[in-house]
Amino acid sequence: VVFMGMGEPMDNIDAVLAAIQVITDRNAYEVAPIHVTVSTVGRIAGIRRYGEFVSQTGFHRLNLAVSLNAPNDRIRSEIMPINRSEPIADLMAALLAFPKRVNAAICVEYVLIPGVNDAQEHCDEVCALLRPLRCSLNVIPYNPRRGSPWPAPEEPRVQEFVARAIANGQFCKRRGTKGRSAMAACGQLGNENIRARKFVDLADKLGDKERVQIRVVGGQNAPEVT
Repeated sequence: VVFMGMGEPMDNIDAVLAAIQVITDRNAYEVAPIHVTVSTVGRIAGIRRYGEFVSQTGFHRLNLAVSLNAPNDRIRSEIMPINRSEPIADLMAALLAFPKRVNAAICVEYVLIPGVNDAQEHCDEVCALLRPLRCSLNVIPYNPRRGSPWPAPEEPRVQEFVARAIANGQFCKRRGTKGRSAMAACGQLGNENIRARKFVDLADKLGDKERVQIRVVGGQNAPEVT
């Protein structure tokens, strides 16, 4: 069971932790904690709160996955806006403080984007960054959407990146790609008609006295009340 986007789990951490308690309860679904992962873009307060929860008896085998996707702040801020307020140094400090397990590691996710973060020097830089952290590096080939500014990485490039990470002493695995040609791979799912809309009018549901429009800009919702 993986808690991840769309929708950042750490932005709703109270509900996520409550859900984990239910699905791992012996009188409910009885999913073993080792099979439960919370994935985040790097919400530091949420990571700390999750770490406190993991430290409790019975929950120490829960897993954490973090989307890094870049070796430095310059690149990460360009592709992940959260880095502008919660930079890599702060994220690494939170990860280093996260409860450690003897036979497990934090999963660091790295979406490989051609011409952005896939150079050999990027690999060396990210391996140096992760060296103090007990973690596995999960390399994920980018799956382009319609109109995406980047193509999918070529397979030899992916293999070179993974091999170089391993040569650097970093435990590394590569996520397999399925469904890309049908626009059904990770990161490609979505309704193009909804994506193209600028406004969603909720007046019918809320009544004439309260007319709310949600402007969709760059994939984020900014409520406007009129």
